[in-house]
Amino acid sequence: MNNHILYFYLIEDEMKTTETIHPKQVEIYFALLGDGNLVLDLGCGNGSIGKYKQNSVIRVIGIDKDLNLLKKAAKYEDVILFDLEKGDLPFPDNFFDGIIAKDILEHLNNPSLCMTEMHRILKPDKKAIISVPMAKPNIVWDDYTHIRGFTKNAIIKMVRDHNFELVSLLPMGSIPGFGRLNLNKLLPLIFQIPGINHFAKCHQVVIKKLIGV
Repeated sequence: MNNHILYFYLIEDEMKTTETIHPKQVEIYFALLGDGNLVLDLGCGNGSIGKYKQNSVIRVIGIDKDLNLLKKAAKYEDVILFDLEKGDLPFPDNFFDGIIAKDILEHLNNPSLCMTEMHRILKPDKKAIISVPMAKPNIVWDDYTHIRGFTKNAIIKMVRDHNFELVSLLPMGSIPGFGRLNLNKLLPLIFQIPGINHFAKCHQVVIKKLIGV
């Protein structure tokens, strides 16, 4: 099997607009993904990932089950109407240079299906970014569409069950003003500081697909 890397990452939106992600965070996402011109935006919403990409050469394909959101996303991404819980993703094996699935797994009845499909459609040695909220009641149930949060142990088991190697598992959250100051990349380090880590809201996880599995 091919060697892949996936990156789990979550940062809350600082912008007091309808955007779901800060432009500086999108910049970080693409830096983390590395080289590659074809990126899948799972649960793309209004297409903020495509909107704020800095490299016009990159093609972003967005998938969502909300037709109204897809109409907005179509301005910035090539969009497909698709329910992530309805079966295999409509792409061949080893197809994408990167995947971004921000705030998706907590909404799915069967996140295992999504993990399996992401494993399948990534090209060898490529990365993905996924966000998962911590299993804190005030975080999970603050959104009525959430089905679950994730403990560290749950993430570790999920990673291993889908034949990935865990590279890192870090707390994440947002701090007002960090996007404007271009400091978002420091957040995983800051939320490891005793006292501040209590305010973390999500997990940032890096995993790698095992070769030959």
